[in-house]
Amino acid sequence: MTSPLSRLAEAHAVRPLGTVSCFTVTGHADPGFLPRILGMVAKLGRVPLRCHADLVGPEDGGSQTLDLLVAGMSADQRDLMAARIGEMFGVTSVLVAERVQQAA
Repeated sequence: MTSPLSRLAEAHAVRPLGTVSCFTVTGHADPGFLPRILGMVAKLGRVPLRCHADLVGPEDGGSQTLDLLVAGMSADQRDLMAARIGEMFGVTSVLVAERVQQAA
């Protein structure tokens, strides 16, 4: 028998299925890089499934890479978001991929 707490946790667990949009964004290292990119995701009403950032080189003059996984986006939304991120200040490249998650 499962406890009420474990049933509650199971009911609210995020189990994304379907298409996941994968973004790798590279840009100049500055304090506003992450908030600008994550703000774009928030404007679409999405919460990233995964967000990972790496700093390469010194903070001043180095670069930063951000990997994002976002579920529930249509191909049009994904492409629009990639284009808008690419236009942002300090962004030097945006790579986009799509993967399909299978039910377990």
